[in-house]
Amino acid sequence: MPELPEVETIVRQLNKEIVGKIITHVEVKDRKIAKFVGIERLNNIKIIKVGRRGKLLLFYLSNKQVLMVHLKMTGKFFWGLLPDQHTRVIFWLGKKPLVFNDTRRFGYMELIKEKELANVLINKFGPEILSLDFKFENFKNALLKKKKSKIKSLLLDQKFIAGIGNIYAQEGCFCAGIHPERLVGSLSDTEIKKLLICLKKIMNKAVELGGTTADDYVNLYNEAGGYAKYLKVYGRTGLSCKKCGSILLGKKINGRGTVYCEKCQT
Repeated sequence: MPELPEVETIVRQLNKEIVGKIITHVEVKDRKIAKFVGIERLNNIKIIKVGRRGKLLLFYLSNKQVLMVHLKMTGKFFWGLLPDQHTRVIFWLGKKPLVFNDTRRFGYMELIKEKELANVLINKFGPEILSLDFKFENFKNALLKKKKSKIKSLLLDQKFIAGIGNIYAQEGCFCAGIHPERLVGSLSDTEIKKLLICLKKIMNKAVELGGTTADDYVNLYNEAGGYAKYLKVYGRTGLSCKKCGSILLGKKINGRGTVYCEKCQT
């Protein structure tokens, strides 16, 4: 699933390519993705800007509505590429299409009034991990409310912190030397501070490199992200730890595949 760095990459590219353009026509090829009534009536509506909250894309429109899009597992936007068998929705911006593809069909689109957006986002998302306002004390105070949770599972909870997914939760825990199954209440202040520093450093670097293509993520131009070569544990079960040389272990934690080093992470 695309996480904050991948979605942020797409948002920046969309702002470069489609802001100020007029939606001339919308084709919905799959009602599972866009069930709501009204998307076809976006004709002659201008795209004002594209934003993001956590992993959710936000298209601000000139009719005071916002199109919320979640990519889920395999959702992708392509600019100017021709539709194919996985295309679910096409936004025609003049003669050029913005194509939404989704192989597994878990993604969704929802249209909402702009004035209602804040309340919806408050209910869905915690603070942004890369926000300049989100510092050690914020992180520590949030963790203190979840002492009995496993740290890796908690990092995946979007209502706790927005934007972290399975890739960066694993990488952050490894960087900080924290076993992914550690209970939050067992973490020292030093470990909490190191984990926050690691998460911010890793995700900022991933944004800089256009995200991680570890599975099938590609950006608006069908290009892979550049962070995969920096991954230390994700997808590396059975390979040597890049720190100590031990064989990396893999297991399911709350149903999510997790890779870690039993020597480096305690």
